Amino acid sequence: MDEIQLAALIKSSLDAGLTSQGITAAVKRNYQPRQQGAPSTPVILFYHVSSILVGWPAKQDVWNSTTSDFDHIETQNRESTWQISALAPQTPLSATAMTTADYVLAASMVIQSDPAVKLMAQSEVGLRHVTDVRSMWFADEKGQFEESPSFDIVLSYQAILKTSTPKIDKFSLIIEGV
Repeated sequence: MDEIQLAALIKSSLDAGLTSQGITAAVKRNYQPRQQGAPSTPVILFYHVSSILVGWPAKQDVWNSTTSDFDHIETQNRESTWQISALAPQTPLSATAMTTADYVLAASMVIQSDPAVKLMAQSEVGLRHVTDVRSMWFADEKGQFEESPSFDIVLSYQAILKTSTPKIDKFSLIIEGV
């Protein structure tokens, strides 16, 4: 499992869950290299914050009869933290529209829902922790105050490193000296 696979899993979980709730919002990775300006429609954004290794790697050597090599397998538990936020432009004309906090709260419920947890489990990823939704406010390019709520999720999974060592085909004993 790598960051790209985890991102795809988060996106598919949010897309499916929001759609099932009748919530229309794009789900995108934040800080995209070609993204310019603020979105004009509601969007749920997520990005990778950090990863940590947990415990010691399990090490195992296994004979591979297909390749006639010894496979050295190291399995390491990891925890990866992702932040999920939203942007939903608000105007006085849309006073009854969902707020940015509404979108983030919906995303928080969706990511913790049984279907999302089941989807992650099928990929051998566990939802370890979900933080509280926190809100910050900022002045946008029009001088209007906007809310920027977010929460973090911690996903747990196993990372596997595999190397191979060929078998010894020939051994020669050479004794030098006396």
